[in-house]
Amino acid sequence: MEKKKNTPLEQLKEGLKNLDAHMENLNLTEVPYIVTLNKYSDDTEEEIETLKNYVDQKGISFVINNVFELGSKGAMDLAMEVLKLDG
Repeated sequence: MEKKKNTPLEQLKEGLKNLDAHMENLNLTEVPYIVTLNKYSDDTEEEIETLKNYVDQKGISFVINNVFELGSKGAMDLAMEVLKLDG
């Protein structure tokens, strides 16, 4: 029997375990950080909202980085959030 392939949303949810491990390690350093999504045209709103909600629940800043579609202008939100980290 052929194994059913996971949908992109299921794969994203499965990958949250890896994101958790990275966030746990970063939390040990006490260095502020941001979780950013490198957005591509095939990312769905449901996928983006799933990730955003997950990160928000952890109390970490989440920003979409859209340089793939918008070039440097797509990184402005990320740049502004990084500046906030420095106080």
